[in-house]
Amino acid sequence: MSQNTSSINSSLSETARNMIANYEMYHLPGAPKWSQDEFQKIVENLERQYQNIIENDPINFKITDAMLSLCSQQGDYFEKTQEILDIAPEEAGVKLANFISDLYRLLEPAVFTKICKMLLKHIKEKNLKKVTSAIAEYENFKYLPSEVKREALPWFLENAPKEAAPVIASSIESFPYENRKQIVNLLFDVALKKAVPEIAWSVSYLPKETRVDFANKLLDIAPKEAAPKLAWGINDLPEEVRADFAKKLIEKAPKEAAPGLANQAIYLPEKAQMEILKLILEKAPKEAAPELAKKLFYVGEFISEKQMIHIFNLLLDIAPKEAAPELAREICEFEELPQEIKNEILYMLHKDEYINPTAGPLSDKIDDISEDIRGDIAKLLVEKAPQESAENLAGHLACLPEDTQIEIITSLIEKAPKAINDEFLRNVAWQLRDLSEKNQLAVIKLLMGVNPKGTAYEVAFRLPSLHEGNQLQVARLLIDMAPKEAAPGFAWNFEYLPEKNRKPIEKDVLKLIENLEKSEIKEISKAEKKPPIITEELDNKSNRRVISNEEFISWLRVYQAVDNWKRAGFKYVPVEPILNVKACEDGKHVSVYTCNFGIKYGIYENMYATRKHHKYVKELLKLKNNVIVISRIGLRQYGYGCFILHERKPDGEIDWSKPPRIYCREFLLQKVPD
Repeated sequence: MSQNTSSINSSLSETARNMIANYEMYHLPGAPKWSQDEFQKIVENLERQYQNIIENDPINFKITDAMLSLCSQQGDYFEKTQEILDIAPEEAGVKLANFISDLYRLLEPAVFTKICKMLLKHIKEKNLKKVTSAIAEYENFKYLPSEVKREALPWFLENAPKEAAPVIASSIESFPYENRKQIVNLLFDVALKKAVPEIAWSVSYLPKETRVDFANKLLDIAPKEAAPKLAWGINDLPEEVRADFAKKLIEKAPKEAAPGLANQAIYLPEKAQMEILKLILEKAPKEAAPELAKKLFYVGEFISEKQMIHIFNLLLDIAPKEAAPELAREICEFEELPQEIKNEILYMLHKDEYINPTAGPLSDKIDDISEDIRGDIAKLLVEKAPQESAENLAGHLACLPEDTQIEIITSLIEKAPKAINDEFLRNVAWQLRDLSEKNQLAVIKLLMGVNPKGTAYEVAFRLPSLHEGNQLQVARLLIDMAPKEAAPGFAWNFEYLPEKNRKPIEKDVLKLIENLEKSEIKEISKAEKKPPIITEELDNKSNRRVISNEEFISWLRVYQAVDNWKRAGFKYVPVEPILNVKACEDGKHVSVYTCNFGIKYGIYENMYATRKHHKYVKELLKLKNNVIVISRIGLRQYGYGCFILHERKPDGEIDWSKPPRIYCREFLLQKVPD
């Protein structure tokens, strides 16, 4: 028999008493309803564990409590923050430092700045290297207010140079322009070796008059570490020094500088380009080949066609494996090259020694090849490298000459049967809508004969995009040959077929959809057990998770927030239930028992039977997202960590006519509704 509110155990906290008074908001659809007495036993146990954590792990509790206050912007969090920093300087400091990027998004600028200053002052007083390291990490440092960042620089470099120097160097652009030279000088003095690559990358953010001096200094001190990024950024140096600096890079670190210089050759002075390209190929051909192959035809804007063909042949002679794929890819895309030269090069790349490495890129870029030779190139690829080109040709089938499309698919089936895999079928399915009505049907029949299950799955999803004259015939083919595999596609878009094509097969298709969703629900229902009333004993209807004390507190706070959820617009508590909790031996973790339940949101959204409730569920999701704001891994994404729980009929079957509920789970330092 249920109690009234006044008879609830007065020794419980106000929050616990409020949960019990609102026990009906914790009922789960399809499960036996708790009486107030039964629910009180659960709440009392949660309260005991909460008090145990406060008593046995007070420091961690205070840290968690302060962090939650920051998240929810409730209470005097400055006082709480200072208190935890004084009580547990290192542990609290590290947690706060790791949370900086999230606090930046959550707190008002003035509040955030004050918290950061408080943390910086604290670590200066305590001289804690772990906190210094944590706050110097890139994501945390990036979000520090500028005034705090400048003040912290010398301290970071003194206490954690290994961690801080690269972060500071890679964040040069976040400092005021007039301070950047001073900061780089500081890095040179304190931690140059640890920050060379990052300083090299940041040269472009330095005042123009200082860039050459810094670049030369870096190259002299640590050539191999600095060369890659200096080469890629050579266009940031004054034009008059680029050629000499490029030669210096090749001299001091040819292998490291080669990729960047090959890529950026178009920024070298026109007169020096050919000389430097040859130097690169002499000193580091294999390292330079892929990037030079990418840029060769663009460098061709500054060198003659004869010189370009010379470099082309040189690349194929000295580094064919590295250069051939990129040459194939780029030649297809480069429009400015005369067509006769382009065609000559394309046929050259079909030599036996190049065909395997170039088959992938050529087939991927087949739509960039001129139409007059596109069909011939496709046939050559199928003849010489069917396995390597099959997937890409399938994805570009519609751009091939219409009279070659069936021939190409037939040849691939014969020559590369292992290539007719899921990705191949998916690629063809995307192309179907752009094929002629005749070829569309012929391709589907060919593939159904080879791989009916995979073809049916992919084609069913694209059924509405087929020619209307093919839709009914294809649908019957799928139903007859692979109904189970076609069912997901039918469920997704059957309603979008024209009525004249939908009506003749509607009964069969809806039966397929019903069987599909019953099958999915059958698996889900194994987990969607009726939640037990748990006191001391547990049964196999529950799910046990071991989590940290702070995760438990975060979860419990959100679960307890009945009034907040009411104000947010919910008529129930949309939080995964906590049925029982037991402390672990280490005192730092607890075993939480909950019930396995629910359809994952992504699965629910794809279900045909639920379509009429989608708008309602999305509204619930918006409400939930307005409440559950932030976790240690960042802002929650749409639908993340959500489950759908359906209402049930008396026999236990899902009642599809009633809108379901949405529940959220996986809590860690999250905000409850205001």
